[in-house]
Parts: sequence; structure tokens; C-alpha cells
Amino acid sequence: MFGSGFKIQSMGTERNPVLAHQKRALFSSALSARALAQQEPVMHKNINLFVEKLGNLGNTDQGIDMAKWFIYLEFDIVVGLLVACTSKKGLNQVV
Repeated sequence: MFGSGFKIQSMGTERNPVLAHQKRALFSSALSARALAQQEPVMHKNINLFVEKLGNLGNTDQGIDMAKWFIYLEFDIVVGLLVACTSKKGLNQVV
């Protein structure tokens, strides 16, 4: 699993300490306490809706495909964060 077969290592799999530090630095402002607090409403909204949907749909004998629903959740969170970011900064500063 280490490196996941990619030629370029991710932030979590980079073995070179200098490169690992550079990769973590790219995300440090987005993962600060202040930034996470600003993202929290989007997370709460989507996770609450996710749990509500699972409660309604998961009460059947056939169950539900959790992998599919986690993909839906991920998409909703990413889009929600992007919309929140673009409404504050304007699209030119995000892309």
C-alpha cells in the first residue's frame, strides 16, 4: 500500500522529509483551526443529511450500498466547500 503504486508520493506517503514538509505546508492554512472552524457548517449540514438519508433508506431488508453513499457524501462536502469558498473570494481566486 505504501505509495499506492504512484510515481509521485502523496502527502501521507512521502518518505523524503524535505518533500514531506513541503507537501504539508501546502495544506497548512486549509487545515488550521480557523479554517476548519469556517468549514464546519458545511460539514455539519452534509453529514446530518447523510445520516438522515441512511436512517430512511437503511431500514430495509436489502440494505444500502455504503460505498456509493460515502462517495455521495464526499462529493456534497467538496462542492459545498467550493461554493462557500467561491462565494467569498470569487472564482478567479479559487482556480
